Amino acid sequence: MIPGIIAAIGVDRVHVAPNIVQRIGVGMLSVCLVASSNYVVNEVLDATSDRAHPVKFARPVPSGKVNVPLAYVQWLALMVVGVWLGFQVSKRFAATMIVLWVMGCLYNIRPFRSKELPYVDVLSESVNNPLRLLAGWFIVGTSSVAPASLLLSYWMVGCYFMAMKRFAVAFIALAACNPNDSGSTLVSCDKLAPTAASAPMGWSGSVFTIAHSAAYGV
Repeated sequence: MIPGIIAAIGVDRVHVAPNIVQRIGVGMLSVCLVASSNYVVNEVLDATSDRAHPVKFARPVPSGKVNVPLAYVQWLALMVVGVWLGFQVSKRFAATMIVLWVMGCLYNIRPFRSKELPYVDVLSESVNNPLRLLAGWFIVGTSSVAPASLLLSYWMVGCYFMAMKRFAVAFIALAACNPNDSGSTLVSCDKLAPTAASAPMGWSGSVFTIAHSAAYGV
């Protein structure tokens, strides 16, 4: 979000909102609440697979420490308050918050659940980058529009780092499946196979994003 604020002020210093400090504070809180809403539903819906993970199984939801119905209430409440705060900044900022929340739903909730689709996983999760940049841009209050090339390049850079994260997950999954000195493994390799199989595809997706970034002069 901060890069968006800096970029907007750099493009149009004349039309910066007089209450910019207040807008930044409210805007940051709005983004945090909406993002938190997305993380809540992610934790709840990932609980089943997290129980088979060598580390994530100890998290509050998969370990059974969380009341799931209350977690869904929290998910919606965080979104409502976050979007309401967004409207205190501007309509365009609030619209960006709504899109950010919807993308979280598409990423986590079936029948869409793009996080389970190779390539689409990387692209859909990284779209949060340009959305946050737009949020920062709209906080400033300028009437100018963020350049499409800036939004696209910011998206592609996010795709690259997201793909690197998926590649790292593959190594962790494979390490957990390797037999230790006693001949046993940390977790079932069958349960982690989908993660290990999809990660290299995410790495290939990074090549796709780099090619696009180069085409647009990033």
